[in-house]
Amino acid sequence: MEVGLCGWLKIRPSCVSSVYLVIFLIWSKCASLRAESCSTPDYDIKNLTNAWYWYYNSTDKNVCPSNSGSCQFIFSICKVLPFDCQDCSVAVNSTENNITIIGEYNNTTNPINPGNREFTIFYTQSILKFNCDLSARWIPEIGNTSSPVPVSANTSISVQPNSLSDIYTFEFKSAEACGIPPTVKPFEPKVKSLSTGSILLLIFFPTVALYFLLGMILNKLGGAHGKELVPNYEFWNSLPGLIADGVVFTWSMITCQGSKGVSGYDSI
Repeated sequence: MEVGLCGWLKIRPSCVSSVYLVIFLIWSKCASLRAESCSTPDYDIKNLTNAWYWYYNSTDKNVCPSNSGSCQFIFSICKVLPFDCQDCSVAVNSTENNITIIGEYNNTTNPINPGNREFTIFYTQSILKFNCDLSARWIPEIGNTSSPVPVSANTSISVQPNSLSDIYTFEFKSAEACGIPPTVKPFEPKVKSLSTGSILLLIFFPTVALYFLLGMILNKLGGAHGKELVPNYEFWNSLPGLIADGVVFTWSMITCQGSKGVSGYDSI
């Protein structure tokens, strides 16, 4: 007995879910490819694109279809809505559950126009403006395909009548519109290199200290006491006088006084 596709699916209900799963995966892949061509290097919009779509409930009769008392606006960022429509990214659902498409996205062009601490997404019939506000964070709900527009977004919607179709303008506040913060380099304190004089002093003083320390130890082991512990005591004891004589001699040469007043040296 021949069984058609519908009959085959009725006989095998488990396959129905498999077919829907395949369709959903194909749609997800296409949506992700669209998201790759819809981006801006100045802003991080991952939170906006991670939700399959966002929804906002309005009670404004001026923007709801047929002046209905309430309606729900549905839109996706860089994706198409998971409805039976082609390229639709913005829609409005009235109280009668009549879904009207008011925005389409074609991935052949990038719809995002970046500005100064703001960016705008242009769809056909719909314009989505995101203004910087660090307190308005768009966090998609985990596990859900849809997420509500945050209250902090302070949403405003206006409609501009057009001969062909009305133009909807949505304005939101969003932390994502504040731009990607610049990379801050870690603080690196500037280390000044030592001068040649500093290096010589660092070598000189420890060397002198080591000289006296080792000399006193050796003299102590040799039985010296008191002043005799100082290595080369006679030299160090006469050093101030030698320095004084050298200063006097140098001064006399500069002032052309010859050897007058200089003791210990014979005149030439």
